[in-house]
Amino acid sequence: MMIELSEEEFQSLLALVSIGERVMNDWTPEQQWSSEQRRSAQLLVDLCERAPSGRAAHLVAQEPDTGEWVPSRRLEDETDRVLGYYDEEIFWDQLVTRFARRDLLAEYGEEALSRLASGHRRQAEEAMIEYYEREVDRHGIARMIVAEEKRPAMGSQQWHNPPAASSEKV
Repeated sequence: MMIELSEEEFQSLLALVSIGERVMNDWTPEQQWSSEQRRSAQLLVDLCERAPSGRAAHLVAQEPDTGEWVPSRRLEDETDRVLGYYDEEIFWDQLVTRFARRDLLAEYGEEALSRLASGHRRQAEEAMIEYYEREVDRHGIARMIVAEEKRPAMGSQQWHNPPAASSEKV
């Protein structure tokens, strides 16, 4: 399949694929990548190889050791900026949503919550989300504490070798 793109469209596509590849692959060691993750990495390489001949040359750099074309520092900085905004938004969105769901489950119980009409459940969840959004807008995480366990002292052996985290998520 052939797609014709202007230089500006190619630059946008290269930036989008760079962001997508980072989202797909940065959290997994390369030796554990799925075939889908490998394809996304290869797509980025393929696009980077096409960039040096056009106005997108500033977005790629050639690895001295391998000769492979990769995103340049400039493209990586732009990707970092975009993903930084995204991460910030997702963090707060997930935090308030998970607190809201946790509190609704605690208040109603799973069975009663599942029997609640979808409109009422959504309304209750939205009210709880709005409550937590106001809280984090005013105070960030300053007033959120873990109350069930005492945190180990910084110098303690427990601090350096914490117990394995639970895989259970709210």
